[in-house]
Amino acid sequence: MGLSFSAASQEIDLKRIKEQTQNPASLFFYDSLVSQFKTNPATMSLIQGQFLYYGKLFNKGFSPYAPKSDAIKAFNNVFREGNFAKAIPLGEKALQRDPVNLELIAALHACHSNTNQASQTSFYEAQLRLLLGAITSSGTGQSLKNGYWVTSIADEYAFLPLMGLEAIRRKGSTGEAKAGMTDIWLIKNPTSGQEEELFLTVVNLLRTDL
Repeated sequence: MGLSFSAASQEIDLKRIKEQTQNPASLFFYDSLVSQFKTNPATMSLIQGQFLYYGKLFNKGFSPYAPKSDAIKAFNNVFREGNFAKAIPLGEKALQRDPVNLELIAALHACHSNTNQASQTSFYEAQLRLLLGAITSSGTGQSLKNGYWVTSIADEYAFLPLMGLEAIRRKGSTGEAKAGMTDIWLIKNPTSGQEEELFLTVVNLLRTDL
């Protein structure tokens, strides 16, 4: 999609996100955020997007390294064949179980775009903008200290092409970031064509005091 964002980077307060998303009386209660995300994502603010995206970390059973579900695997097989019309119901079924799945939302956006379904394409684009806005607000991506925070390995790989970034190769990883493991990517700057480093941290709650 090659989306661009201008939100100033800020430190994501995981402790506050945990407290607020698990409190039914909070404006940022996770179930309420998910409900709004599934019906009208275009009305959600950046801060709601942050609580939604990073609140997923505190869902029971969530793991940043979890393997793909059978439902997502079935969808991916049909999607890769280019049978977008057939893939849509499979993807929407998988999304019911995992409604804040960046990779799956991106694929469904592509499915609806390729089948000329403008309304649904716009809907999934609004969801993508919200989630990508949350990620890009977490840092600058330009250093270990200010790397973008993602919630899973899958999101790391989905993020780059969604932002219009051409990955040349992954240079390596470091565990120095306090929130998790940071991957250092070599990318091609879309404006200058020059090679640059991009830092993406996969948040691992085991590395925090939460």
